Amino acid sequence: MAVAALVETKSRNTTNREGLEDKPGGVVSMSEMWLVSQYILIGVAEALNTIGQIEYYYSQFPKSMSSIGVATYSLGNGVGSLLGSLNVTLMDRFSKRGGHHS
Repeated sequence: MAVAALVETKSRNTTNREGLEDKPGGVVSMSEMWLVSQYILIGVAEALNTIGQIEYYYSQFPKSMSSIGVATYSLGNGVGSLLGSLNVTLMDRFSKRGGHHS
């Protein structure tokens, strides 16, 4: 998330420097490769987290409950995704108040 914050800060500063803050359709002269680092880090972290949790469920839970553990993990991922989407939607709506751009 820290890398994502740095990339977003760079993007925002570039947008302001080029005078595109009031042009929603404007194209920022910034390479899309800036996004690769954050997606690689998030992907590796998620893969390691998933493997660790599933391994834990299969090794520590009784055999009859291991599938419940994995199902609970999947449910948690789903709820987390919904909450993340809700967070982005609310931030978008609150930042548009007063006629401002999101």
